[in-house]
Amino acid sequence: MADHVPATLHFNNISYRLPSGKSVLSHVTGTVRPGELLAIMGASGAGKSTLLDILARKAKTGQVVGDMYINGREVPDEETFRRVVGYVDQEDTLLSTLTVYEAVLYSALLRLPREMSHQAKVYRTLETMNELGILGIKNSRIGESGKRSISGGEKRRVSIACELVTGPSILFLDEPTSGKFHVNTVGLADHQDSTHTTPTTLSSPLKTSPRHTTGQSSLRSINPSPTS
Repeated sequence: MADHVPATLHFNNISYRLPSGKSVLSHVTGTVRPGELLAIMGASGAGKSTLLDILARKAKTGQVVGDMYINGREVPDEETFRRVVGYVDQEDTLLSTLTVYEAVLYSALLRLPREMSHQAKVYRTLETMNELGILGIKNSRIGESGKRSISGGEKRRVSIACELVTGPSILFLDEPTSGKFHVNTVGLADHQDSTHTTPTTLSSPLKTSPRHTTGQSSLRSINPSPTS
């Protein structure tokens, strides 16, 4: 996938205050460059997901202060912003009756440009699945927890594939390393090495210290400092 635009995300003095007046984030600043994995780290309640949501422009009830730039420019238009970002929630919301291939393909068919041919969308689907290591289970049904289904780690990869297939410049992931699924971050770092279907940045709230580096990709961390 060569049509994504490499993007550098810079955020400056991000602060967040709840309607009650409690300060959750105070003057958080950072930069994520193309091919780089940024881990937002901290203890439970430190504001990791809050910061991620703010960077992804998800609606918040409190007051958000600070500036955010993509490739050195502000992007006030929401539609333009949505076209260059992808977001994977910490809870998988996949339809249990679909196969792995159908889940990723439907995301491609519904979200990629209409002028893109069906054949090109199918190719991109298979390419993305192959790079995330789920091509071998493409005909398996996603299933439900507690019943016959693909594993939890495989579900995470499918959820990530549903976003990657759209070719985002920036990919946000909320808790991709929960529990036993730490392998996903290593796999995504390997994916970052690709020159054709790669998101340029990834923000991930990790619970452990990041140590994996591959090729030109790097994994580093910041720690949002909550204030009382």
